[in-house]
Amino acid sequence: GVDLICLGARVVNFATKKSADAKREYHRAQHVLEKIGATVTPTGAGIEVSFGDLAKDSGQYEKALEHYNRAKQLFEQGGMERYHGYAAVLREIGSAKKRLKDYAGALEEFKAARNLMTELGTADTKDGSTLIELIGITKYTLGDLTGGLDEIECAIQLREQLGLGRTTAAVWGIFHQGTIKKKLGQFKDAAKVFEKAIHTAEAGGHTSTMIYKKCKGELSALQQSLREGEQ
Repeated sequence: GVDLICLGARVVNFATKKSADAKREYHRAQHVLEKIGATVTPTGAGIEVSFGDLAKDSGQYEKALEHYNRAKQLFEQGGMERYHGYAAVLREIGSAKKRLKDYAGALEEFKAARNLMTELGTADTKDGSTLIELIGITKYTLGDLTGGLDEIECAIQLREQLGLGRTTAAVWGIFHQGTIKKKLGQFKDAAKVFEKAIHTAEAGGHTSTMIYKKCKGELSALQQSLREGEQ
């Protein structure tokens, strides 16, 4: 019954964008769990994650972080730290901290999530590639350009191995690779990377996306700079 209530809440939120209605349904599910003494369960933790997602979607990152931390506590109280759901919670905590500009804290959470996914054998997945990229972006933000570049290139390679090399996420990954190479002063290499990102977007049918336009803009600016440098 609780799972059906939660499913209904997700459908309400997705279909109508009425987060208040979804929130009400999650509270109802939470109340049922409390009545039957089943709060410290994956479902109980999942409800807190859903509350966090609703807060995140409305830009309330501190509130989202509170809910994700509660979910983490429920997993730990129930001895469920080796669940994939626990790794997902660590990633969401990291993402919320990153939004709040606590980059060192975010990196710690992302690394913990990756370590757990490696132990569980789920690191070489779509979610795993996203996590590697998040680690790379965060390292780059903290000033570790080469470390960040290594992680992002690992994410790009994993996506290609998984057959996800033409997705929007893949284009973003290549864009980040080009951005770091540009920051490192590797302008010719960066231009080639942005060209690859553009071709990837075109092959995947993503030419109307913001990232496609960003890649085109970066390539154009780099080509102009390289031409001026040759004169």
